[in-house]
Amino acid sequence: MLHPDESPEEAAHLLKRRVKRMLGVNARVGIGPTKVLAKMACDHFAKKTPDEIFTLSAANLQQQLWPRSVGDLFGVGRKMEAHLRSMGIRTIGQLAAFPLEQLKKRWGINGELIWHTAYGRDSSPVATDTHVHRKGIGHHMTLTRDYYSWDDIRVVLRELSEETARRVRAGGYIGCTVSAGAGGHDFDFPAGFHRQEKLLDYTNDGTVIYEAVCRLFHEHWTGFPLRSVGITLDQLIPDTFRQLSLFSPLQDKENLNHTIDHLKQRFGSAAVLHASSLTAAGQALLRAQKIGGHYK
Repeated sequence: MLHPDESPEEAAHLLKRRVKRMLGVNARVGIGPTKVLAKMACDHFAKKTPDEIFTLSAANLQQQLWPRSVGDLFGVGRKMEAHLRSMGIRTIGQLAAFPLEQLKKRWGINGELIWHTAYGRDSSPVATDTHVHRKGIGHHMTLTRDYYSWDDIRVVLRELSEETARRVRAGGYIGCTVSAGAGGHDFDFPAGFHRQEKLLDYTNDGTVIYEAVCRLFHEHWTGFPLRSVGITLDQLIPDTFRQLSLFSPLQDKENLNHTIDHLKQRFGSAAVLHASSLTAAGQALLRAQKIGGHYK
């Protein structure tokens, strides 16, 4: 455990050593008085320092953060960045200097939120049990290119379904509602959908999730080029008991799933894959080379 008398820098070095020893990868650490400053310190500055540790605080906020592009601000996506730039707001500092009332008038609470974020203000507490009680577990992916054909899209859907199921099993849950969403690449003319389907039984099996997702896509995908997709299993309960089905070989499938989970935990996420993931449409091998969206 971390010692309460340790400085943030000492704690960061200790965490880096532990991650290196346990996972064999180098970690970057951001330090800040709020979670949002620590996040941006890690994302934008830590990778440029020799020890990959950076502290972002009120003392260096204006010199380090404010000159950066407004798109680098946590919570500002590509569409919001385009709107801000059309208003003459190109840097985080310019956003901080912009009248708050005008931002609130145009975007309401979201405008106020990004304005406070430019100052590093974040009232959300740091809690150790943030992920203990979860209503849903899922996985979202921004694709490396537009996907046009159903044959390619379903490869990614199967990968995401299996990853979602693995995460649900790792948390010790089962769920009964599958949610699926998709988005296009054109931010000026957005296309997409987000729908859900209630299952007959609780599950944490990737095949069951995949079949439900396919039904949702067949009903709601209109053929627009796909650039992002997400899958979630909702209405989770602990996997301590469930109603057995006479028509499904549940125990055998559970044993197989847990065996595959063990192999992936020991040898990596690419240890066991569907053959379709080896096609040009597959993303699993590429994702296996990354941690948190960054190459190992």
